[in-house]
Amino acid sequence: MSDKQIYKPYENWKEFNIIEENGKKFLELYNYKLQIDETNYIPKAGLLFEEILKEKADGKNVLDLGCGQMGILGLIALHYGAKKLLSVDVDERCIKWLSTIIQENNIKNIRVLKSDMFANIDKKEKFNLILSNPPHMPMKSGKLCDSGGSDGKKYIIEIIKKSFNYLEDNGELNMMMFDFEGTNKSYNNDKSIFELAKEIGYSEIKTIFTFEKDITPGSVTYDCLDYIKKVYPKYNFDMIKPKCNIIINSFRK
Repeated sequence: MSDKQIYKPYENWKEFNIIEENGKKFLELYNYKLQIDETNYIPKAGLLFEEILKEKADGKNVLDLGCGQMGILGLIALHYGAKKLLSVDVDERCIKWLSTIIQENNIKNIRVLKSDMFANIDKKEKFNLILSNPPHMPMKSGKLCDSGGSDGKKYIIEIIKKSFNYLEDNGELNMMMFDFEGTNKSYNNDKSIFELAKEIGYSEIKTIFTFEKDITPGSVTYDCLDYIKKVYPKYNFDMIKPKCNIIINSFRK
């Protein structure tokens, strides 16, 4: 016998089920049951990747970079037909938790690897699709899962640079970030993300999915807002609702 409750990660987004069995909670994702830890943390932003992966994952060799303990991005890709999946994280606890989820759900065609970014990935290995929802909150200090450094772009830029050498011809990097961090337009004196990606050698850089996000009291973004406004002074937070962007960077088309 299991108890079921509705989980709605965003007001204008789809609903999911959370079930409780034998004192444990699980997020139902397609035919997977993903155990939720004692903190009740669910990386809800990763669920937004469904909008692009249902069109892109089929037959692909996929890397989920910074998979976290539930590996949501990669599991969505598998559900939509990914041929192979490598899920990577630097946190040993995440690796163990996801490994248990894989075993309990009898998930095939997936490898899990502890690695700081690409450090332990074979340099000869290539992917059709690299996915990442990196820590990208601008903050001076904070939790590893949130803090993207002083401007929020520490890992974003590193991933864009290093992914280039791990992508197949026509391969794609799909990554989440905030628009105020400067995707196609800079909101401080730095270059935009698109400009940096073009300099590295990506041939096509564009936003493929946008989700507007309210800044609510108690959220990490709300708590950091005064600091973020100083880092990105050209972004009008009073007039524009911040957006989560998933961008696609593809090359050698």
